[in-house]
Amino acid sequence: IEPTLKVPPATEDPEDRATSDIAERAIQVIEDEVQIRPLRQYLATWIGLTGGGWVENGYDPDPRHGMVPVPTGEQDPLTGEPAMEQMPRGRQYSEVVPKFEMFFDAAIPMWSRQTKYARRKSLPVEEAKARWPAAAASIKPDSMAMDGEMYGDALPTLGPNVGDDRGGPRGMSGLTAPQTNTRVTEQWYYSLPTPTYQGGLLEIRLGREQTVFAGPLPYSALQADGSRKPFLPHVFFPMKLVPGSGWPKTVADDLAIKQTQRNRYEALAELIAMRMANPVWLKPTGSNVTNMTGEPGQVIEYNALGPSPAKPERIPGQNIPPSILRMLEMIDKDFEELAATFEILKGNRPEGISAGIALQLLKERGESRFAPMLALWEASWAEWGRQALEIFRQFATEERLFQIKGKDGAWQVQKFVGADLTGSVNVVPEAGSSLPRSSLTERAETEQLIALGVLNVADPETRYKILEQYGKTDFLPAMAADTKNAIMENEAFDALAENPALAAMAGEEIQALMVMLQTDPAQVSARLAEFGVTVPRVRPAVDDHAIHGREHGKD
Repeated sequence: IEPTLKVPPATEDPEDRATSDIAERAIQVIEDEVQIRPLRQYLATWIGLTGGGWVENGYDPDPRHGMVPVPTGEQDPLTGEPAMEQMPRGRQYSEVVPKFEMFFDAAIPMWSRQTKYARRKSLPVEEAKARWPAAAASIKPDSMAMDGEMYGDALPTLGPNVGDDRGGPRGMSGLTAPQTNTRVTEQWYYSLPTPTYQGGLLEIRLGREQTVFAGPLPYSALQADGSRKPFLPHVFFPMKLVPGSGWPKTVADDLAIKQTQRNRYEALAELIAMRMANPVWLKPTGSNVTNMTGEPGQVIEYNALGPSPAKPERIPGQNIPPSILRMLEMIDKDFEELAATFEILKGNRPEGISAGIALQLLKERGESRFAPMLALWEASWAEWGRQALEIFRQFATEERLFQIKGKDGAWQVQKFVGADLTGSVNVVPEAGSSLPRSSLTERAETEQLIALGVLNVADPETRYKILEQYGKTDFLPAMAADTKNAIMENEAFDALAENPALAAMAGEEIQALMVMLQTDPAQVSARLAEFGVTVPRVRPAVDDHAIHGREHGKD
């Protein structure tokens, strides 16, 4: 669930306050640029299954993102115009990093206290040569896989572990090691500033020993005194903290043990169904019965003569013992308890409960189990926002566009560059904004308030809000149109207040207009027209005054 990030100013300085206003929308521009929504889903999958993951933030200057002309500081000798050079536009990125690729000191439980770590990722040799052309001649495949790489390289080739009666699981070929190694390890070593490396250190190696880059940390945050402080560009997203360890755990750890138990009982039930539950035949010795196939209409001949004649008898199979089925139900309830996935959180109304307050109580109790996990989720996304803003401030020299739909339904476009973020700001998550939202519970609470008489459905505004909650505002098109028209009037008067012609009018003229507004308001528009100021048009004979009064009052 996407948490809401707020960007308050760090101080009361006007520059910080102006940066705060820009930064909240700049974060939304950054989210679109890094494609945050699919990334968030991919990250959640890694966290849910492995207990944690990282997001790497950065700025990619690759030419494939486009080129822009940049002045070189010289003049063209032919035209006399400033000489221009084509430079990469660059693009901000965020990338999910799984646990297989990160190496750090696990004895430091809090990620914010890590001062150095390494990321290892495997890539094809040809890609490595294209990335590092200066060292291309000496780049060779790894002689043997490093820790974690075997798993990481195998993941893309593994199919689902699903088999049938004709053979083994599909995708088994992905488990075998390749005959020839065609990949090389790229190691990124990060370190915060030290006495030796005062700007921090980023070292990139291919294989175990070949260094292809070494330099200071590329990303830094603006400080209150105007200096810049380097930071490590990885944000940690744990699911459940483990005391004394930097490695988190996941609910899936607990479920896996229970799943093993359930598998045993399922296997036992299947074994009973395949053996004891099958019908069997008793065939007396000497009855001379052969070829009993069980086909419908089959005629079975047997020997009815002799000292002890007997005919074959069919014994029905035994059902699966109820104790096994009850045990499976108990295990399923344990699953629900361990994962805290109760009916109300699945969107289902528990049987026999319809009161909104009771549903809300159950919802809050269910969500309380997730409170620590969601608090970590929100805090990590706030740290992502801080890093993303600093990287945008540092590298975004080209304009980014932010499109937003205004209250009146019209689209507005704003432009941003990194230089617009000149002040100091903080990024904090809105508490509880990542909690699951249930429209079922909200509607049940509304029904409860109506039944108690707290909400008056005869009031047009209340009726409109209820329809809005149910997504049925199209039932009142006239009310929606009046609301939109009132918002447009608000915006028109806001624009009027910023009209430079009004600012140029003398104070005496303004006072005269205010008096005229009380005595002869019809003359105010004509007087303002002489100054080139147009008063927004209102339609008192047509507008719904209750709706307009509500919207103007809110503004």
